[in-house]
Amino acid sequence: MDEEKSKKREKISTLSSQLKKLSEEDNSKQQNDDATKQIMTDISPPHRNFYKLYTAIDSSKQVELKKSFYKNAARYAGLRTTWLLVDCEQRILMDEERRSAHNVFIDACNIMSRNMVKNDEDASWRKELGDDRKVIGDFACYISFVLEIKAR
Repeated sequence: MDEEKSKKREKISTLSSQLKKLSEEDNSKQQNDDATKQIMTDISPPHRNFYKLYTAIDSSKQVELKKSFYKNAARYAGLRTTWLLVDCEQRILMDEERRSAHNVFIDACNIMSRNMVKNDEDASWRKELGDDRKVIGDFACYISFVLEIKAR
């Protein structure tokens, strides 16, 4: 009888531990969900339209120009990520290269847009993107992200 009670207690203890663990996992998942919701709330309107802007560019028939545009976006996004991960000394050394890549990407946006207009393609994405350097840089990172996912 005592052995049976002991087994029941052990089982209850095990189940209680498992329930506690599940509850902790649910709390952790809820915290992650809350953080994701906060990030999505913090994203300003231009960022919410990035998919629309990307698809407008991706639908262009300017194949070589589009490829160059994407390469410029990926180059800037890579430098921006690297810049975040290095120490201050290395940031100073690479800052000019990063700034230059950003300028090249902005130029690529303008060139892509002009050529789309010349070829009777909708280039309204360029006006929607605007001229804020930070937003344009974020768009380059978005494009890089989409391309990386597509490459899998």
